[in-house]
Amino acid sequence: MTNEKETVNKVDMPQSGKNGEADQLTVEQWLAIRKEAALRIDPDTAEVDWTYAQTLDPYGLDPELPEEFHQVGREYFARAPGSDIWVWFGDLPKATEDALREKHKRRLAFPAGLPGVEDLHERGKMGVPRSRSSERRHINTGSTFQLTREQLYGLVWSEPIRRLSKRIGISDVAIAKHCRKLGIPIPERGYWNKLQAGHKVTKPELPPRDLGTVNLVKMSGTLDPELRARITGEPGAEGETTESIDVLTARFRARLGKVSVPREFLNAHPLIAKLLEKDEKLRQELATQPNAWNQPRFDSSFERRRLRLLNGLFLGFAKA
Repeated sequence: MTNEKETVNKVDMPQSGKNGEADQLTVEQWLAIRKEAALRIDPDTAEVDWTYAQTLDPYGLDPELPEEFHQVGREYFARAPGSDIWVWFGDLPKATEDALREKHKRRLAFPAGLPGVEDLHERGKMGVPRSRSSERRHINTGSTFQLTREQLYGLVWSEPIRRLSKRIGISDVAIAKHCRKLGIPIPERGYWNKLQAGHKVTKPELPPRDLGTVNLVKMSGTLDPELRARITGEPGAEGETTESIDVLTARFRARLGKVSVPREFLNAHPLIAKLLEKDEKLRQELATQPNAWNQPRFDSSFERRRLRLLNGLFLGFAKA
């Protein structure tokens, strides 16, 4: 995990907005508080909840968790009544964890909040209203919806992505991937804690759509009425302000500017430079082995000209 000397901000657990800790703690101190709180949790009175989180970093303390270790799943937390400290089930004493899982097994089952089969028989089988837990979580059961770039941008800047993902019914990693695909900036780590503490924060504007950037994204899950109220228009409905392909093309051409073709390779694009380096090695081998089978590819005037054109194009696109 992260270096124990590094300071961390408070992390949003199943519910955010906790005010009981200092704004800055070392990882060691932050975890020690939870270890101590775990010993005071009584299974008979404790509150339980869950959230989507990294399986190997349930508290979200390690911003440099290697990608090969990324695995998002449902992680479970508990706290004592009146406490603002949520403790991961893995930090609880084994007896406490087992007792909580047994007591809340239907609520913690997947999908969460669905009544057990025996309860359906007792309550008349069909026509049973959904539990409040099921309504609140909006677990994805195959539903999908569409959002525009502007609508998704508004949602990810309206509340922490972890809470937003739980309400929609997908993982926070999936939301972040959608944002990257659509060129949408997301809040940096610690943004919501700083905002809550009254510190100055920066919310970047949604950048103009690029020529290769789509304007619609199809997402799994559902939007509850409150989330729908936050967006402008119907979900996925492109307004009159949506830019046409001609506008996007004109913007791209303006940014690209005039593409020149350098006469020399003094400032070659990295890909072109690799081809030149390979040719130079072949040329050196040819000097010591005149009958070498591999010959330099770009020695002729025609090939050099073709390579110069490619170099100009690559440099131009890199600038754009």
